[in-house]
Amino acid sequence: MKPGSLVICINDSGLSPDANAIFNSLPIKNKIYQVRRVIPDIFDPPQANPAGIALEEIFGDWEFLKTRDGTYVYEEIHFRMDRFVEILAPINIEEIEEIEQQDCVIESMCLS
Repeated sequence: MKPGSLVICINDSGLSPDANAIFNSLPIKNKIYQVRRVIPDIFDPPQANPAGIALEEIFGDWEFLKTRDGTYVYEEIHFRMDRFVEILAPINIEEIEEIEQQDCVIESMCLS
């Protein structure tokens, strides 16, 4: 998963009892979301799945979180990545435009 990936929620159960107070809304199983940020696994205690994600559609509170090395970082509360499955990787518009240009060159060569 990367920023821009489309993901589907596969597990909306077992969230913290205070999740409604931390997030502006909660993920719903079988609903599609877009990844805003990927958060590495640096926090203490380690999560069951190493990384987390922040979603375009849902915002969490920001807090100082303790890392495994004992330092604190100011980070948005986020969801475990294993609650979601990527269904579409980010689309790179430059790559699409390059392919379109190549198609135009090939097409013009074929018309000659």
